[in-house]
Amino acid sequence: MLIIGLSLLICSFLGYSGWLKNKLNIDTAFIPFIYATTYTSTIYIFALLDIMKVWILLFNLIGVLLFILCIKHNISFKTLLPEYLFLFSFILFLIIYLTGRRSLAYDDFSHWGVISRLLIEEDGLNTANDFNIHYNTYPQATAYFSYGLVELMGYTESRILISNGILLFVSFFTFLSVLKKNIIDIILLLVSTYFVLIYNIRLFALSVDSILGIIPFAILAYRIYYKNCNDIKILFLIPMFVTLTLVKHSALLFVLFIFIVELLIDENMKIKLKWNTLSIVTSILTFVSWKIHVSMEFPQHTKHDLRFSSYKSIFSEKSTEDMINAIYSIIIEILHDKVFWIFIAILIIFYITKNKDKVIGKIIICSLVFYFIYQVGLYLTYVLSMSTSELKRLASYDRYIRSFHIFIILIGIYVLLKKYYKSYYMKLLLIIFLFFSTYTAKPVIQITEEQEEMRDLLDLKKKELGNVRNKNILVIFNKDDTSRYYTRMSMYIFDRANVTTTSEESDAIIDYDNFDIIVREKDIR
Repeated sequence: MLIIGLSLLICSFLGYSGWLKNKLNIDTAFIPFIYATTYTSTIYIFALLDIMKVWILLFNLIGVLLFILCIKHNISFKTLLPEYLFLFSFILFLIIYLTGRRSLAYDDFSHWGVISRLLIEEDGLNTANDFNIHYNTYPQATAYFSYGLVELMGYTESRILISNGILLFVSFFTFLSVLKKNIIDIILLLVSTYFVLIYNIRLFALSVDSILGIIPFAILAYRIYYKNCNDIKILFLIPMFVTLTLVKHSALLFVLFIFIVELLIDENMKIKLKWNTLSIVTSILTFVSWKIHVSMEFPQHTKHDLRFSSYKSIFSEKSTEDMINAIYSIIIEILHDKVFWIFIAILIIFYITKNKDKVIGKIIICSLVFYFIYQVGLYLTYVLSMSTSELKRLASYDRYIRSFHIFIILIGIYVLLKKYYKSYYMKLLLIIFLFFSTYTAKPVIQITEEQEEMRDLLDLKKKELGNVRNKNILVIFNKDDTSRYYTRMSMYIFDRANVTTTSEESDAIIDYDNFDIIVREKDIR
């Protein structure tokens, strides 16, 4: 199945690539991103119609047909080189690096790994009957893309990780459209790749925060590259914005940022109106369609629910003191945000040395305005959709702000290179900035040997037990699982079982007769 599925995917991808390159004259750097967003967005549409599997087979068969037609009409795939050599080299790296890996991040156990697996098992969206999905309102774009690849090759956790890495990279791949074939640009490309892969979410986790920052960058890069374009290329914005909107609720902030930048692009007003209208209408329709699906399928409130009643309920739990303290905490985070302020300082240097260039001035103003809006958005997220404890400690703030960093830094660099592509000192300074920003960044997700060992033990137990669907399982750890990390791990591994956890230290009274299976940590060690 792996060989057949992989061959189908490669031939299909090359078929679409050849058609986009030679028939529509799309720059090679944007082709994988167009392919990925079109695939993802259409899977979503057909998922709503409950025919996901039929669509991915049809989509890839069309791609294979295009591949055959390219060969028949002597359309050369050499036009995709050397960019595709870099693309496939990176995919090969992903395969080597991630094959055999398993999920170990908390958010993979609580949502991203669970939903990706469920779509493949069910060939459809999760429903109210799927009790193992706890965050039913979360958009699922990355899971759709993973489904489109992994469904054809056979499920493994590492293939989900690989597909997630591919979506991240093809979005970044658009950066090549502004680079030239010289040593300094190659170095900049490699350091930028290092920045995208390491700075926020690493490749061994499925959290979407890096993807959340890179997709809006890719859309804006496409938009800037094809400004004044008034042909079919405009229509590719539709799948791009569908995919972006479905990455995460906060993607709507990035839609706003793109809209503002579009207003500043110097081009024919009629063309600008077309691009802007298409962008906003697509995002609104996608958001509304997902909200309708959620409200129809899941009437009960869940975390990060977008319904007003949910916001009102969560807001009422917060005290005025907690909310004021959170403002102070965010201000402190802003003042200590070295990466952002160093980037602004670099932009100011360029602004002065380039005779107060208006384009650089716009980058500086947009960066500051967007940064303020994003911080306000984060604050409202904590107040309206997170618990009081999460508000007090600004839970996951680092990875949230790094999504913005990835977006604003890459699009800032892209615009600079678009205008000053001959400035070697500018490129050198940007290389130094990207390298040290990444090198000094503390990992937002850290995996310990103890966590890996527990994963091994529970995996062996699951293999021993076999099918545990609908079984009542009690897992007793040696120590209290205050973070609920191991609880989530247990729920993920014993999939479709009703899992309850406790510890040897707990004083809770438990009726052991209520459980079909009891797993004690001390017995499996």
